[in-house]
Amino acid sequence: MLLHPIETMEGEVLPSGAMIFTPMELTVVALAQVEPALRAVCDGVPARARGPGGHILTGPIAITGAEPGDMLEVRIRKVDLAIPYAYNAFRYGAGFLTDDFSYARMKIVPLDAKRMVGLFAPGVEVPLAPFFGSMGVAPPAAFGRYDSAPPTINDGNMDDNALVAGTTLFLPVYAPDALFQVGDGHAAQGNGEVDITALEISLTGTFRAAQEGGDPLSARRDAHGQYRDGLRRRS
Repeated sequence: MLLHPIETMEGEVLPSGAMIFTPMELTVVALAQVEPALRAVCDGVPARARGPGGHILTGPIAITGAEPGDMLEVRIRKVDLAIPYAYNAFRYGAGFLTDDFSYARMKIVPLDAKRMVGLFAPGVEVPLAPFFGSMGVAPPAAFGRYDSAPPTINDGNMDDNALVAGTTLFLPVYAPDALFQVGDGHAAQGNGEVDITALEISLTGTFRAAQEGGDPLSARRDAHGQYRDGLRRRS
């Protein structure tokens, strides 16, 4: 996708990882509710063409005229649920709970979009605050083919639950046209992913992008002038 500076973009992101629904999970999620686009990625993209990293990302989106050394301003206008369920999963060897659980498990969580809660268990509801866990630009060419999991100087998989609709994200540009990407939709998440996932979901989003010249380090100050998370936020 090609965008001129100060232009609105809309798109959908798919859940992270190659979700494979077992018969037990399909008792909660109707087969018709499994997105054809997700099936197409999981079934049609060979393993050698994936990764590194477990995220299904939308992009790259070229912001025409953006050059290395510029700052890309991305205004997050809307973030909407695309499907009526999310999932949470853990596996042995990952996350902070790995010593307590020696097995893997996935849980499908139905969502009430009107009340904006996840129906995690009888009597247990999780307030929803959807956001994109991964947003970033292309890293410097010297990075080569980079893993989508660890965030770095080009941002990426920040998993920052403050990046909801109404937030403005400032990203330093390292490649011509910036090559913006977005993915890793979350219906809800705490301050991090203790079991290595949040409430993972497909989301739709509306963004407005603009590019400014200047020192990319200026993108790393928040409204109080403090360096924080490699980005600056404002309402």
